Amino acid sequence: MKRRDFIKTLTSGLIAPGLLVSHSASARDQNAEFWRLASQGHNLILVRHTRTHPGIGDPPGFRLDDCQTQRLLNPQGREEARKIGEQFHQANLKLDRILSSAWCRCTETADIAFGRHEVWAPINSIFSNRERGPAQTRAILQAAASQPPGENWILSTHRSNILLATGQNTSMGDVLLTRYSASSPDKLVVMAQLNWR
Repeated sequence: MKRRDFIKTLTSGLIAPGLLVSHSASARDQNAEFWRLASQGHNLILVRHTRTHPGIGDPPGFRLDDCQTQRLLNPQGREEARKIGEQFHQANLKLDRILSSAWCRCTETADIAFGRHEVWAPINSIFSNRERGPAQTRAILQAAASQPPGENWILSTHRSNILLATGQNTSMGDVLLTRYSASSPDKLVVMAQLNWR
């Protein structure tokens, strides 16, 4: 199809005029709300680690003290982490704590995106030990309930942990802005999601 005919199709009613720009406009609006809430502080910003080499969980016999035994970020995942970091840098957002699972795909996501991390056991992977999930989720909620006013915490973690803490499924690299609410003490409330892709 020639470019002239394609443009004619766009305006003929088969594709609504403005549809191609509506998505990007919607993403800007969505992100404006994310940054508005983030600037208020008192948020737990959950980051599911970015793209990894193919696999589920970790190889048999993996060790936390040896990254080479784990499933790690691939080059695309490292670039994704850089893009997330650029978004936060441009927003000039105050980040008080960068908490990470001990798993290397999470620490690397945090280090690339935010330049640092501190390992926090409540957001360690529960993939191979689901029984730990409820206790770790309670620890997250208790910490959120006592979070100092105005602080923003980044939590670089895993799908299963985010699902238990929020009830929301995520893809690798998803970034959710959440808050603790006394009216919903069993789950973090998802307020916004960053559209950085």
